Amino acid sequence: MPLSKTELPDEILQVFQAGVTDFLNQEDPIRERVKDATLFAIRTFTLGLDEIQRGQKPYKVVPVGWRIVAMRQNDFLLSVDIAQRREQIRVASISNDPKSATLLDGLRAVERLAAEANQPLVLSLLRIPGVLIDAFVLTAQDGGEDVIVPIGGLNEAIERLRPYKANEFFGRITEPTDARREQPSLLDRFLEFNQVERPKSNQLPRQR
Repeated sequence: MPLSKTELPDEILQVFQAGVTDFLNQEDPIRERVKDATLFAIRTFTLGLDEIQRGQKPYKVVPVGWRIVAMRQNDFLLSVDIAQRREQIRVASISNDPKSATLLDGLRAVERLAAEANQPLVLSLLRIPGVLIDAFVLTAQDGGEDVIVPIGGLNEAIERLRPYKANEFFGRITEPTDARREQPSLLDRFLEFNQVERPKSNQLPRQR
């Protein structure tokens, strides 16, 4: 079935339009093209790494705003992150960098998954700052397990654009892979950088 689109509230749309006007100069051709662009609105949530590590479900995700992707004839124009906290709404970032067009790869991937489903799926964006990972989340209306499609900030444990069941995705984040276990710890890298021998105890050497 087609992906269930999220309606963009009027107040968010107004902030988006004002942000485009403020951030893009008058000579920028994208500024004019955005006026009749197709807007894809995605609710954005964050999740703390400590919340995942506690393992107490359901996880407490925090709504933080919207990501809006503007397209024209299937061509990427720009993406805008809008932060929303209570009554405060502002443009957090705006980008027309061609690299941001990789967002479309993620959107196409989740649209293919939705087309194969037997019920509407709702799309949201999950940001996990603790591991610098962004992922699209497909939620079924029947309460089934979410499908998570990573789109950015990846490591060797997470494959970009691969659909994961929620349990597998979060398990890969919290359980270090063999490759990561073999890497020096943050403390080891700190000591090496400062040319300090690692202490025999677990405490850092005292400052002189």
